[in-house]
Amino acid sequence: MLHCDRGLCEAGLNEIQTAVGKGYFVAPTLARSRQFDALRSNPVFQRVLADAEAGVRPCARRVPRGRRRTAARHVMKTLAQRHDRDEVLARLANVRPDSPRQWGQMSAPQMICHLSDAFRMAGDKPLPDDSTLAQRTLIKWMALHAPLPWPTGKLVTRPEIDQVQGGGCSPGVFADDVARLVTLVDQFTARDRNVRWPAHPFFGAMSSSAWLRWGYLHMDHHLRQFGV
Repeated sequence: MLHCDRGLCEAGLNEIQTAVGKGYFVAPTLARSRQFDALRSNPVFQRVLADAEAGVRPCARRVPRGRRRTAARHVMKTLAQRHDRDEVLARLANVRPDSPRQWGQMSAPQMICHLSDAFRMAGDKPLPDDSTLAQRTLIKWMALHAPLPWPTGKLVTRPEIDQVQGGGCSPGVFADDVARLVTLVDQFTARDRNVRWPAHPFFGAMSSSAWLRWGYLHMDHHLRQFGV
């Protein structure tokens, strides 16, 4: 995330162009969403928007209707949906203390603690909102809506929950840590969705639906990190 965190917004916008090429109808969102208002004078954004408006419909015709619907359902998985929540919890049950990582530096026990710490950000341990303009607009939209998996080895972690740097809770008994994570997921999904949720430290203000979408994607990213 992605690339804009490294000062390369053009690369991030190119990922949206990739989504356009796969037949995803993103032009209305780019054109109308207030998240992108601050980027409308950016010539790279203007070019991506023009390409989306000019090319999305032909691309969509080349993609079978059923395939588009399947991709959209996958992209919008969220912990707000019971079957999506059950899916990630079933995958979580397949993680072992010695599960090998596919990328990064965390061990499996550290990953479990990292996920718990991250869910606490929306609960009893919110972190300061240090989001930048790019993070609150382009990057947040890409993270929550683009039909692409989160990139491996490129996400920036807040030091307060960075297990590799000694942040967050320390791993203990693995089974107990997993049970604690499941409890936090249950508490996270049971929160009142009609009240204001805390700001995300990277993405800024987020609705309950955005947090629940983030929760699925964050778990999915780290479960894939350990091959489940």
